[in-house]
Amino acid sequence: AQTVTALGHVEFIYDERILKADRVIYHLGTEIVTANGDVVMMDRNGDVHFADTAEVTRDMKDGYVRALRSTLLDGSRFTAATGQRSGGRYVVMRNATYTPCIPCKTNPSRPPTWMIHADRVTHDTVEHAVTYNKAWMEVGGVPVFYIPYFSHPDGTIKQKSGFLTPVVRMSSQNGQNILNRYYWAIDPSRDATLGAQVFTKQAPRLTGEYRQRFDQAEVKIDGSVTYSKRRVTDNNQ
Repeated sequence: AQTVTALGHVEFIYDERILKADRVIYHLGTEIVTANGDVVMMDRNGDVHFADTAEVTRDMKDGYVRALRSTLLDGSRFTAATGQRSGGRYVVMRNATYTPCIPCKTNPSRPPTWMIHADRVTHDTVEHAVTYNKAWMEVGGVPVFYIPYFSHPDGTIKQKSGFLTPVVRMSSQNGQNILNRYYWAIDPSRDATLGAQVFTKQAPRLTGEYRQRFDQAEVKIDGSVTYSKRRVTDNNQ
């Protein structure tokens, strides 16, 4: 049948990528590798993926797995009902979760400090970006808010330019308002954050913050500007 079957503590190695399983079938005609039972896949960058079953190409750049559990080099973790890798770059996960929190040593089953659930999660291992579709965040196991689309760098990136999560507030004097900010990663020792806060009862407010770190000191400058006809009286009304 043009297949090679290996049983018992099998290791399949290709270009520093390693696949381990209880049972591995190599299809010679299609060069597809099927693995079952305690499947473990280790990438060259140190990421480790666990699954119940896996079907991958010979070079392990493309494939499909069920019951995925991934631990990245920085300690952050993914889980997913299914996962599919394409081009050795993208990993698309369905019914997935992500958290950078390390499991509690005394109670590993305890919910992490925060976790993101999503119908679909895409991890770009080249751009080191994680994108969510139809996601919601949990804090201590309790859902706190829903967002249809969300993206952030994975744990290997310590500084990256991009828009921050909007902040929505309600004030009796200013009305409903939303703050949108853009983070500018100038270099490893400098960054800036620019934003605009829009109110329903007041004029918009522009905000800015600049930070720079030196060998033995750091500088932080922040401020905001707006225009208002409101006057402050003796009783601050």
